[in-house]
Amino acid sequence: MVSEDITILLLPYLIGTGKLNLTDYNLVKAVRWMVGHPDVVSNLGSICYLYARIDDVEFDSDSDNSSDDLSEENENRIFISYQKHMHLQHLLSFLPNLTSLILDLWPTDELMTVIGQCCKNLQCFQSHTLNRHNISDSSLAMLCHCSNLEIVRFINILPGSFDSDCSKTFSKAGFAMLILELSKLNRLECPEHLLRDAFQLIHEMKFNGILQLNFMKLHDVELPGSTVEIISRLCPYIAIFHISVNNNEENIIAEPLNRLICLQQLYLRLGIGVNIQLIGLKEFGHRLKLLSLIKYGFNESDLALINKHCFNLKILCLPRYNYDLDNADLYASLIDFNFIPKFRSLFGLKIDAKISGRLFAIMNRQMPYLRILYCTGATIDEFPAAVRDITDHGSWSHLEVLALPEESSYEDKFLICLLGSLKNLKKLAVDLPLSSQLTVMKFISEQSLSVRTCSYSDLPDMTYISYDII
Repeated sequence: MVSEDITILLLPYLIGTGKLNLTDYNLVKAVRWMVGHPDVVSNLGSICYLYARIDDVEFDSDSDNSSDDLSEENENRIFISYQKHMHLQHLLSFLPNLTSLILDLWPTDELMTVIGQCCKNLQCFQSHTLNRHNISDSSLAMLCHCSNLEIVRFINILPGSFDSDCSKTFSKAGFAMLILELSKLNRLECPEHLLRDAFQLIHEMKFNGILQLNFMKLHDVELPGSTVEIISRLCPYIAIFHISVNNNEENIIAEPLNRLICLQQLYLRLGIGVNIQLIGLKEFGHRLKLLSLIKYGFNESDLALINKHCFNLKILCLPRYNYDLDNADLYASLIDFNFIPKFRSLFGLKIDAKISGRLFAIMNRQMPYLRILYCTGATIDEFPAAVRDITDHGSWSHLEVLALPEESSYEDKFLICLLGSLKNLKKLAVDLPLSSQLTVMKFISEQSLSVRTCSYSDLPDMTYISYDII
């Protein structure tokens, strides 16, 4: 009750900002209050962003024991869920200038119809949906009325959900039609299987045009090479691409990736046994500004290959799903620093994987112009020793932003030595007890350093950092 009352008190302010966030808990009361005040209704046209969450009840109306076996409690939950959907639809009818709609719920045909009829200025649409609650082709087509849509995200659509019964769910034909009709669409996120079948249909239709998509993220882990082939022909202007490559698919995807003439950010996940040398970096690596790589057994040869072919690379990311980065047999082969050329253009490095201190030191010593280093989710063996090795060689002399591993603790002496050696550091993200915070702040004040400490949440997403920083 207190939370709902606070929501009502804040609603005039939120409406004034043009952004609304409605949860399963407060949606009904908030909508009733808004539409019940004529002076408020007249201001709803200023809302441009809406997030709405409804904790839907999963209920299969076709089940043999559907209504007879429903308890009174379940019947009540279903009614409440239906009521929330009706209130959301009513609210949307007052939002003609809405540009961003984020739905954390299972959309219905009725909801999609209201969106298409009342929210024609939408530029961003995101929806969660599941196999039993998908929408029909006709209701999906209602999004075509939102001709300004630039971003479309469909999350959690299960494989087979649109193949099982096209009378109840949208099919590959419906999704293909949506892609073709939205002429301004440039960013698409969806499961691979959904895009695969839609693009296959477009290909079979002998569509001779080019789609203007420049961002594509496919949520499935496995991406067949045949899908990449079709994508590269229909969407050659993709600049940001997420892809997973399985064993024996290296040669299949090399040529399609090379066709992506505008590719700048590549999020690459390689299966066990995949040879990174065969995916075509030699041909298209020079275009990359950002490379995020998940690979089993990342080693110095991979590092050298990336440097050789991705010589314009600005940001390198090693996510947490990398494995075998601390193989003891690998360390001995990493001594020859001349084997790995220095990364002259790289200014950002993000590591969230488990990695040996030795390999961590070697990587950083080969990046002399590094300005931003995020190790927030990393586990780094013998981290203090690795840091001393790096700073002794002056490899962090340009470093401005540093995020230390979040799950580690640090001695005051280590922190003071670190700050004393990084004269250009401006921001340090670290979680410290109060006593250490006071010690660090005192040292910064005494040394007149320009650095400030911050929380990890204050750090910008590295993928949004401008490439023009250097």
